Amino acid sequence: MQEQLSIQSRENVHQWILLFCAGISLLFSGPRILMVLFQEDPGVIGLEGEWMLLQAFTSLVVGFFAYLVTAYFNVWIYRRFRGPRQRIFFTITLNFFGFIFLSVLAWILHERIAGAVEYPELLRRNYVGRIFVATLLIVAAVYLWVYFRANQRMMLENARIKELHAEAQLTALRHQINPHFLFNSLNTLSAVIRTGDRERGVNLVDQLSSVYRYVLRVNREATVPLQDEINFLNNFADLLRARFGDKFNLRIQLSSDLLSRHIPPLALQLLLENAVKHNVISRSSPLVVDIVTEGDWVIVSNPLRPRPHQEGGGVGLINLSERYRLLQAPSPIIERQEGTFLVKLPLLSP
Repeated sequence: MQEQLSIQSRENVHQWILLFCAGISLLFSGPRILMVLFQEDPGVIGLEGEWMLLQAFTSLVVGFFAYLVTAYFNVWIYRRFRGPRQRIFFTITLNFFGFIFLSVLAWILHERIAGAVEYPELLRRNYVGRIFVATLLIVAAVYLWVYFRANQRMMLENARIKELHAEAQLTALRHQINPHFLFNSLNTLSAVIRTGDRERGVNLVDQLSSVYRYVLRVNREATVPLQDEINFLNNFADLLRARFGDKFNLRIQLSSDLLSRHIPPLALQLLLENAVKHNVISRSSPLVVDIVTEGDWVIVSNPLRPRPHQEGGGVGLINLSERYRLLQAPSPIIERQEGTFLVKLPLLSP
């Protein structure tokens, strides 16, 4: 891929140089050609029309190749000399001698092709002046192009660095989830085992196995389909029901056309865990968690009944918000309203 980009970049350089040199040639010689072609009385300009047209076309062709040599010469100078001072010194020095050499060579070729002229000094000064101006334009254009390419390359490198940094941060954040998830899952299993119900314990181990297969599968994913996350969440909710019985309930009402949209993996599970961790759960006050979709959002809500002397908190929500930020997506919305804790998660495009 990188080699293909390098080849494409070199092709673009050659195309740019050819077009630029052709443009300068037309700029200097085009008006003379038009003047001859559309002049009703060629004698007005002091030379025969056919000879003047030959002079103009000769100037166009010879000038084009002279400008082409100058352009490639300056590209070579830039690539050959790395230091700024070296580049400046050799650009000025070599272009000065190159300008003299090309002026003489172009004039000789012009005379060989178009023949002797009636006013050699006037035309010679004209030729030298055009090559001098063209040399300045080409040097300026080459260095502007170099600056543009260097700036573009730097922007691409910075974007790639940011992308790699974001990927590393996402990986670190996902790894923060797994130990927390494992700790809570083992607590659930421990609570069931203490009841002495072996069959129920075996079923719970199978469910844990299914849950962890999903965790391992999505561990490297930045986002997952909402449908996959809901399937996983139902399995995880079964583990919570095994622990809390009828003191816990999960209600899900989603629009079917939104199930293909994406969210960060384990996002809903994190919110469900937070609801269990931070709220009082009892037979008189069961915890009911609702998950619904509204527009481009999936909304998770639960009654707000904080546990007394609750320590910590907020790390999981900060983690989740940071993951959305690294995905360059809208931030989750967190609200507390009328005894209800509510989190709105943006649904992302696949």
